[in-house]
Amino acid sequence: LNKGNIEQAISSFFGEVLKLNRVIIYLKNFESLFFATGTGIAVPLIYNSFKSQLEDSGIRYLATCSDEMYSRLDSDNPQSVEGFTVINVDEPSEEVTRKILETNSQYLKMFQRVHFTPSVLDYVYKRAKEEMPEGKFPQKGIDLMDQAGAKVLLKKATVPAEYKDLLEKSIALTQGLEERIEIREYEDAIKIRSMIAGVEAKMFVNEKEMFGGKIYKVTKKEVDSALEDYGVDVKGENEQDLTSLSNLEDRLSKRIIGQSEAVSLVSKALLRAKLGLRSKKRPLGNFLFLGPTGVGKTELAKALSLEFFGEDRLIRLDMSDFGEKHTVARLVGAPPGYVGYGEGGELTLKIEKNPSSLVLFDEIEKAHPDVLNILLQIMEEGELVDAKGTTYDFSFAVVILTSNLGTEIVHRPGIGFEAKIINEDSLEKRLRSNLKKILKPELLNRLDEVVVFKQLTKEDQHKILDLLLEEIRQNLLKQKITIRISEKVKQHLLDKGYSDEYGARALRRTVEREFLDKIAEVLLQNKKRPLKLVVSLKKGSIFVQKK
Repeated sequence: LNKGNIEQAISSFFGEVLKLNRVIIYLKNFESLFFATGTGIAVPLIYNSFKSQLEDSGIRYLATCSDEMYSRLDSDNPQSVEGFTVINVDEPSEEVTRKILETNSQYLKMFQRVHFTPSVLDYVYKRAKEEMPEGKFPQKGIDLMDQAGAKVLLKKATVPAEYKDLLEKSIALTQGLEERIEIREYEDAIKIRSMIAGVEAKMFVNEKEMFGGKIYKVTKKEVDSALEDYGVDVKGENEQDLTSLSNLEDRLSKRIIGQSEAVSLVSKALLRAKLGLRSKKRPLGNFLFLGPTGVGKTELAKALSLEFFGEDRLIRLDMSDFGEKHTVARLVGAPPGYVGYGEGGELTLKIEKNPSSLVLFDEIEKAHPDVLNILLQIMEEGELVDAKGTTYDFSFAVVILTSNLGTEIVHRPGIGFEAKIINEDSLEKRLRSNLKKILKPELLNRLDEVVVFKQLTKEDQHKILDLLLEEIRQNLLKQKITIRISEKVKQHLLDKGYSDEYGARALRRTVEREFLDKIAEVLLQNKKRPLKLVVSLKKGSIFVQKK
C-alpha cells in the first residue's frame, strides 16, 4: 500500500459519491485512516488525502471512534480532530438497555421465530454484564441474544440443507471480510460485503418458509451455551451460586487458621449478598480487615478470591504506593492535559477486564485522602467514574480494606489480669475506638463488616507450619521429588519462627531461610529424578540428604 494507490482509490471513491445527491459520508472506526509508526504515533497518511477530497467536494461527514483512540489522535495529531463537533455516546443506563433488548427480542420473534421470556432477557443482561466485560451494552447483549437464538434454531428446528449452506457461506464470507479489512484490502472487502448482503437477503426471504410458523423458546441453557462461544467457562446460574456458596466457610477455614470468627463473618455477609439481600448498586461486600501483622488478613483475601469466584480474581493495591496526591491518577487514569491521559488506570483497567474480582486495598491508613474519596464512590454506588467520564462497574466485586491501625496495644506488656483483659476482652473495642479517630465516619458507615483478626497462638502457628510444609511437599512431588521431615525439624522451625509481633509472616520467613534454602542446595547438586530427600535435625541445625 503506497501513497499513490491510496490517493487513486480515494479519488475513485469520491468520483462515485459525487454522482449522488444529498450524501453524508459515515466513517466508522475513524482511526483506520491513520497508520501507527513503530513508536505508536498515529500518522495521518490516508486521512490527509481523504480530507483534501472532502474539502474540495463540500460533502458533510460524520465519524466514530473509541474514547481511547480519540485521545490518542487528539494528542498525536490535534489538527485531525479540529472542526469536529464531538458527541460523547456513553453506554445506556440499565433501564434503557433492557428496553433495547426487549425491542430486539420482538424483532427476533418476528423474523427468526425465537422467543425470549422476560426472565431469560433478565438473564441475558446479567450474564452479558458479568461475563463479557470488554464489550459494551447494548451491542454485547444483542450479540448474545443472536447467538442464543441461532443455537435454538439449529438445535430444535428442522433446518433444510439449503439454509445450512447459506448459513455456512455467510459465516465464511464474514470471516473473509474481516481478514481483508485487517490487511487493508478494501476493494476486495467491498465486494465480499456485497456478496454477504446477497446471501443474507436469501436467508431472510426464506426463513419463515423454512422454519414454518412455529416459534421456539430460548432458555437460560442456550444463553450459557452461547457464552461458551465467546470463550467463557460457563456454569449455569444455580450451579454457579451453589459452587460459590456451598460450604464456603468450611473451605476457607481449611486455609485460614485461628480466625474462625473472621471467616464466619465474611462468609455470612457474602451469602446475604448472593441471595439478593443487599442493594444491587453496591459491591457484593465492603469489608475492613483489622489486626496485627501476620495474622491472616491478606491470606483470607487471597483465599476468598479463589474460593468465592472460583479462580484467582485478586486485584491487590498496596496503599503505601498511593500516599501522594499525584499517585491517585495511577488508579483511575490521568486527567486531560497530563502525561498518560487516555491510557487508563491500574484499578479501572483491571476491573473493566474482570468485574467479578476481589479488590484489596492493603494498609488503607497509608493512602492519600483522595484515594479514600474514590473508595467512598465505589463502596456506596458500586461504580467509579474515571478522568474521561467512563463509568466502571463494581457491583459484582468484593472490596476489602486492610489495616493494622492501633494494633500496637496487642504487644504492649501488661501485668496479670490487665494483660488478660487486653489480649481477650477489650482488644476488639479498643481497636474499633482507635479506628474512629483516623478513618472518616462516612467510610466506616459504608462497611458491611469490620472484621477484627486475633493474635495467633503457638498452636495456631503449628497448624500453619503443617500447611506450609504440605504445600512444599506437593510442589516437590510435581518434580518427582519425595521428602520426609522429622518431628524434631518441625519443632525447630516452630521454635525459631514463632513470633507474637509478626505472626505467620515470621514463621514463613524462617521456613524459607532455614528449610527451603537447605533443600535448594541439595537439589542443585542432584539433578536426576526421581529423588528422595530426608530432612533431620543435627546439633541444632537442619540437615538435608539424599536417600
